[in-house]
Amino acid sequence: MRIFKYIGTLVCFSLFAMLLTSCASADKSRHLDITLIKYEKSLRWATLDDASTYQKEPEKITSAERERMKSIKLTGYRVISKNATENAYTRLVEITYYKESTAIERSLTVQEDWIYDGDKSIWLLTSKLPRFK
Repeated sequence: MRIFKYIGTLVCFSLFAMLLTSCASADKSRHLDITLIKYEKSLRWATLDDASTYQKEPEKITSAERERMKSIKLTGYRVISKNATENAYTRLVEITYYKESTAIERSLTVQEDWIYDGDKSIWLLTSKLPRFK
């Protein structure tokens, strides 16, 4: 009889541990989704300063780059591929855009590398910001 009680307790603790792990994983995934949406919006609105705040080591944005970005308009942001592990996420995206002065649509393929900072509970971009030519 004691063995069944022991096994029952062990099963309960195991299920509880699995539940906690899945909740933490779901929360981390939700944070990633929100971060990716906000990052994409900062690029769509041509605010490199905002986009750089998602980087682990934020890039210095020059005034010339800020001025040039004002003429760039994004027309698409498509995920080509993605790969995820527990604390890392990589995706390859195709960004289509045009310059207001030429109105010629161009595309740019960029690899985004993200890592999860458990201390701050945030996702950080470790790759460089896209450069629109």
